[in-house]
Amino acid sequence: MTGTETIERAIQQDPHRLPEYIDDITRQLASDDVHDRVDAGRAFRVAAAQDAALVEPYHDLVVDLLGDGNGSLQLSGLVAVAELAADSPERVADEVPRLLDVVRGTDAPAIEMAAIKALTRIGEWSPPAVEASDPVVADRLRTATTPIRTAVVSVFVSAVIERPSTFPATVRATEAALDDDSARVRRYAASAVSLIAESDAAAVSSPEAVRTRVAEIEARVNDGLLQPDQNLIQALDRLDSVVDADGN
Repeated sequence: MTGTETIERAIQQDPHRLPEYIDDITRQLASDDVHDRVDAGRAFRVAAAQDAALVEPYHDLVVDLLGDGNGSLQLSGLVAVAELAADSPERVADEVPRLLDVVRGTDAPAIEMAAIKALTRIGEWSPPAVEASDPVVADRLRTATTPIRTAVVSVFVSAVIERPSTFPATVRATEAALDDDSARVRRYAASAVSLIAESDAAAVSSPEAVRTRVAEIEARVNDGLLQPDQNLIQALDRLDSVVDADGN
C-alpha cells in the first residue's frame, strides 16, 4: 500500500482480496495507532457487506471487536456479525451474550441498531437462541430513543413472530407501545402486534382489546387521507380475523 492507501479502500475496490490483507489487518488491530485499528476494522465491515462468507474464516477477529472500547471498531464488528447472522446464523448464535452486553452498555444509536439487527437475524433462525434478549429488548422498547423503539417494533418483531411465547416481555411492551408518545412508534406497534396475534393469539393479553386500540389508531391516522396507511389497514384486517376466529 502507498502512504495514502488504506486497507478499507483496497477492500472496497475488491472485497475478495481480504485474505491478501489479513496479516496487515491483524497487525493493525494490535497497533497503538487508533487510525490503523479503525482502518483494519472497517475492512471487515466493507467485506461483510459485500459477501458475509468472506469474513467467516476470521470469525474470532470479528467477534472480538464487539467488546472493543472504540465505537467505530465495535460498529465494524457488529455490522460484520449482522451480515454473518443473515448468511449463517448458526455461526454467530453463541455471540448473543456479547450482543446483549452491547445493547445494555451503549448509548450510540448506530451501534444499538446494528446489535438489534444481528439479534433479529439470529432470532429469525432460532427464537430460543435469543431468548435471553427478551427482557433487554422489552426494556429498550420502553425507555430507548424513538429510532430504537421503532427498530424494536419494526425489525425485532420478525424474530418475535417466529415464536411469540419466547418473548412475553417484548410482546407486552409492544402492546404498551400502542400508546407510545411517538405516532411513528404507535403505527409500527399496531402492525407488530397484529402480526404477533396472527402468529399466536394466546400471546397477546386480549385480542379484542388490542383490536379496539389498533382500530382507534387506524381511524385517527387514515381519517380523510386520499392515500391511507395500508400497513394499518392490513393490521386491522389481521386482528379482525384473529378476533373472529377466537369468537368461533
